[in-house]
Amino acid sequence: PILHISSCPEGGLEQALEKLWLSSVGLSAEFVNEHFERGVDLVYEEEKKTASYPNLDCVYIVHEIPYWVRDPTAPCCHALGLPEGRSFRVSEGHANGGCKIHVLAWLTLASNPIHQQAKDLRTWLEKSGLDMSA
Repeated sequence: PILHISSCPEGGLEQALEKLWLSSVGLSAEFVNEHFERGVDLVYEEEKKTASYPNLDCVYIVHEIPYWVRDPTAPCCHALGLPEGRSFRVSEGHANGGCKIHVLAWLTLASNPIHQQAKDLRTWLEKSGLDMSA
């Protein structure tokens, strides 16, 4: 699923990702670390006019971070529409008693080939003995 956050909290990108997974998909950092593989981050800038201030150009720094499910057939992934890749819903409760429904859909590698290329390169580099932890 493609998820979006508008800014990083004080803890930086890692804390923002944990918050995003939990608030938008209902998954803890532990679950994500166990069942998902994080791909190579793609960072770029987008220039757009802001809706809040008409005619004000803004530069957004975008972090695209792909994740792959390690075992889509695992029973714990069925609620996420896997292994079929179906869209799924997540409810987010609010303090005022309201509820927000997120409907998420999976992307296939064919629909986003640049991330497959990045994953293939990372795999090749790791098999070549290069340390990819930095």
